Amino acid sequence: MNLRLTAIVLGGAILLPGGCAKQETRWEYKVLTASDILAELEKTKAEDLREGVHAVLNNLGREGWEVILVTDKSGDWLFKRPAPQE
Repeated sequence: MNLRLTAIVLGGAILLPGGCAKQETRWEYKVLTASDILAELEKTKAEDLREGVHAVLNNLGREGWEVILVTDKSGDWLFKRPAPQE
């Protein structure tokens, strides 16, 4: 069975068959270095490292950020969230 989906992109919106439009999601990004993460960990006053990391990530999650990459060599953390509507 062959299935074909046709969509038209117009002014940042995706027009689907039947007249439905889906707005393209725009993202904003944030990079935290290992030093930034350590500074945030100190603010949590957690009793152990794991608890502190959970607290930092949960705080960022409440702000809408999600982790998309943690680098091995530098220890940088890359986050993204939907950009505010213009």
